[in-house]
Amino acid sequence: MAQGFISPSVGQSLEDAGERYFKILLERCFFQDVELGDSGKIISCKMHDLIHDQAKQVAGEQIMSYIYKKLEQIHERTRHLFHGGLLTTEDIAIYTTNTKRMRTLLLECRLWESDLECFHPRNLRALSLHGMHLFVLPSMIGNLLHLRYLDLSRNVFSELPTFITRLYNLQSLNLRECRSLEMLPSNFIKLVNLRYLDIHQCSNLKYMPPWMSRMTSLHTITMLVVNGTLWRSDEGQLSNLELLINNHSELMKIQFKKCATYAMETRKRKKYLLNHRYLREIEIVWESEISSPRSNFSEEEALLEDLQPPNNIRKLMVENYPGVRFPRWNDLETGISNLVELRISFFTSLKQLPLLSQVPHLKVLELQSLYEVEYVESSGQDGSHICTSSKTVKKEFFPSLEKLKLQFLGKLKGWWKERLWYSFPHLSSLVIDNCREMKTFPLCPKLEELTLWHFNGALNPIFIESKCERPSSSNITREKQGIGGLKKVVYIDDVGYLNSLPLESFHSISHILIWNDRNIESLTTWKAFQSGRLSSLQFLKISSCEKLKTVSGQGVWEHLANLETLKLCDLPELELEDAKEEEKNINQRDEVENRQEKRCSITNPCKNCNYGISQKNSRKDANQKGGFMNNAFEFIVSNNRLYKEDDCPYLMKEGRYEATKEAIEIVTINGHRDVPSNDETSLLKALAHQPVSVRIEAAGRDFQFYRGGVSDGHC
Repeated sequence: MAQGFISPSVGQSLEDAGERYFKILLERCFFQDVELGDSGKIISCKMHDLIHDQAKQVAGEQIMSYIYKKLEQIHERTRHLFHGGLLTTEDIAIYTTNTKRMRTLLLECRLWESDLECFHPRNLRALSLHGMHLFVLPSMIGNLLHLRYLDLSRNVFSELPTFITRLYNLQSLNLRECRSLEMLPSNFIKLVNLRYLDIHQCSNLKYMPPWMSRMTSLHTITMLVVNGTLWRSDEGQLSNLELLINNHSELMKIQFKKCATYAMETRKRKKYLLNHRYLREIEIVWESEISSPRSNFSEEEALLEDLQPPNNIRKLMVENYPGVRFPRWNDLETGISNLVELRISFFTSLKQLPLLSQVPHLKVLELQSLYEVEYVESSGQDGSHICTSSKTVKKEFFPSLEKLKLQFLGKLKGWWKERLWYSFPHLSSLVIDNCREMKTFPLCPKLEELTLWHFNGALNPIFIESKCERPSSSNITREKQGIGGLKKVVYIDDVGYLNSLPLESFHSISHILIWNDRNIESLTTWKAFQSGRLSSLQFLKISSCEKLKTVSGQGVWEHLANLETLKLCDLPELELEDAKEEEKNINQRDEVENRQEKRCSITNPCKNCNYGISQKNSRKDANQKGGFMNNAFEFIVSNNRLYKEDDCPYLMKEGRYEATKEAIEIVTINGHRDVPSNDETSLLKALAHQPVSVRIEAAGRDFQFYRGGVSDGHC
């Protein structure tokens, strides 16, 4: 489109014509290995090898590509250039003299803003400066009057310069993940030919330019920020919602600032999203911390009502909604029947959720920080739909739900206020986190992955034995309930609860992490350890259990035939000799069965000091493979010494180090300890006691583009 190769027919948009061209080429095997997104649209593909070689031969010197290699002389016939990697001073000189006739310039390399000022590609149609970490955009961009495609994504400038508005022919502007961007030019509407604007994940954007609803050519926009303080006229700021009506984007984020208003008496009753044919994913966010406490949120409730999603929506997220009432949207069962994923979070006033159990295709449901919700559903909302009387057709409870996450629901008491016993027919992953009041929950016969963290130990069993029948209820029939079997307990902080579940539900479990259980004193607290039902267990980690004294006991370890990894961490009361004995038993069993080498580490704090004692059941040379520094400390402890470099030289070959002479002991340590993150006091204490080892994650882009000063990037 940027090169002008697409010629739409009468009444056809450029985007539709381009999609038609692509489908024709796909049918003629020009492309292959097509990957489809959730909406069914193509998101990636590859050019066929034969077509690629033929196109490369035909293009000759007109198309050049350099990836992590030295830039050669650019031929005067070159029109399209891609360069990935580093640019030297000589490369920049080549660009300066040979890019005047360039039509396409795609750069993915490290450059300073001053270096870019040397470029003068007057006839450029497409320019990409993606991920170059630019703090200031070079002014030469304002002179590219023929530019139609501009990619500035993943840069760190805070303001888009006004010279951008001189690019009258610009059709596509990509600002995705420019997280420092705060504002767009006030005369942004001068970009009269702009068709595509991607500002997704520009989280610091304060407001949208006024009158954007007059940009009649704007075909796709991925985010809209509404702030009613800068332009109080409805046609200045709030009318930007009109952009949503004819928007062709599949992804849309709508962010409302603190002072955005939506007056009930003057607002135009419009369904901004309802007739949207292309939208597949919507994120609606209110800025947190309402400026002044209010008891009436009718404006926000009316606004969310008018933002009813189209029926073709597949993903919906609503965050920081201040209203008391969630809109019905003409019955969710039919209004958003194609919804697959729903995330609702940080609702400060909402007391009752909409009825979700009959949304037919819902697979992922996340409810987080709903501070006033006591019950997820009530049969009083629409009890007839679950009644089994002869007058009503029974519908399945959450017929497609596979993943459910409940987090920080402080007042949640149960799923229903009434005592009902329905089950999730297909739920495979469940997270219950900080729901301390919840005691009733539906059965989960097909559950495979479970997380229970800061939950109520009185919670009803989520499994029942296969021979048992559901408890009687006036609303349901009695039927048998089978058990699929857990495969992974991601986290649990109350092992005693697992005793309420039938033993047959653990026969397939392979991964267990017990963390911060303040009651467990012995592994025999959980009956499954002595039942022989944990024969599939491969990974077991027990951490931060302050009362755990022993990991031994009759029948605890005999049946763990497939155990590969055992980690015991931060267990102050654990008797070390007991742990050594269990570790020794595991090692002997592994040798007898001639298994592949497995790892089993035990880390325990010493009772006489603030630092830890570590042992490793590996050979003396096992930790000389480099990498994680904790492994090196554990090797020193287990080996009781640190070798000199002369005695243990580095050899560029695979194999095991075999000592040929007695190594000289340089230093010995009796343990190590991790310093808590973001805790300067602990770091100072550690430095005062002994040296501190530091490792840096150098693989991320933030570190790779680090220039100086204090790094504020992700680490």
